[in-house]
Order: sequence, then structure tokens, then C-alpha cells
Amino acid sequence: MGFYTEELKSLNLDELEQQFDRDGNYDDYYEEVAEQIVAHGEPGLVYLRRIVEEACIDEPQLCAAIWVLSLQPEGPWYREKLRTLLQDSRGQVVASAVGGLARISARDLSETVLRLQTHPSPYARAGVLVYMSRLFPNEAPPLLIAALKDAHPIVRESAIDELDDLGYYQALPAIRPLLYDQPDPVRQAARTAVKNLTVLRKDASRTSPDS
Repeated sequence: MGFYTEELKSLNLDELEQQFDRDGNYDDYYEEVAEQIVAHGEPGLVYLRRIVEEACIDEPQLCAAIWVLSLQPEGPWYREKLRTLLQDSRGQVVASAVGGLARISARDLSETVLRLQTHPSPYARAGVLVYMSRLFPNEAPPLLIAALKDAHPIVRESAIDELDDLGYYQALPAIRPLLYDQPDPVRQAARTAVKNLTVLRKDASRTSPDS
């Protein structure tokens, strides 16, 4: 249950839509509003589909709508819309579209998604890492290791997190230098990953036939 859930549950659909249209709130607020809109059934879904189809609302609301709809059994229109949003000028929208494609397991669009590796937005580049890690876990590690040297900390942190989630302890030598990275979130991610992956490497060595 989110921070705003109880307050939002008391609102009807029209009131929720008004909250969603209003600018200036935190991203997680819009996500919780979108979740409550979906709870109103088909009328709520129609509203969120229109938001995504028109794609003209501000980034936080559009990204929240993309996220919530990706958790619903949407038809082919949604996949196609996410594909077109990969060309959006807003980096966070592109990242949300990539995330949506990952959640609906759109593996066939991997070539299109991989073209975003050099996108100017770090959010989009980080989104590519998550997409590849979730849908192509065996192929993703080289891409993730290369991203540890990205100029932006958001991308470096994402690469560390995904390598940690994959349990790819072979990346430990590449992650360790980031224990001294300047942005604190990157250092924290590196500390956690090094701790987890070191344990996995020890477990693997104990169970290895050659050990």
C-alpha cells in the first residue's frame, strides 16, 4: 500500500482524474492515482488509455499511465504505442516506454531498443539496461559491464543493480572500482552488489566440481 492510498480511495473517478491532471506532484503520487483510477474498472482504463494514446500530458503523469497500463492485459495497440514513444523527445517518456516493453515481454523489439544505448537521456540508456537484463539475461552482462563506465551516475547505478539482480559475480572486478565513485548512490549500489556477488561467488566455488 502506498503513502497516499487511503486518501485516494475516498475519491470518485472524476476526482481522481482531476488529481491526475494537476501538475506539481511527486512521481509516486501520480502512480498511486493511476492505480486507483484502474480500480474503477473499464471507465478508468479508458481514461488512462487516452492519456497514453494522446501522449501530450506532462512527463510524470504520462509515465505513470504507461507504468500502470503495462500491468494490465492490454491489446496490440499498447505495444505499438510504446514502440512509437521510443521516438519521443522526452527522455523519461522514452525510458518509461522501454520499461513498459520489458514488462509486456516485447522481446522482438530488442534491436529497436538497443539503438537507444547512445540516447542523450541517461534515463533512456538506463532503461535499455533493465530491458536487456529482464528479457535477455544471458546476453545482457557484457552490455551491463560496459555501462559501468557511462558518464552519468544514473546509468552506472542501474548497471550495478542489474548485474546484482542477475547474480553475475564475474563482474566483481569491474564493479569494485565504483566503490569509490563520486555520487553516493553509485557507491551504495556498488557496496551492496559486491557483498551479494561475493557470497554467490563463494557458493559457486564450493559447489564447483573442480573445487
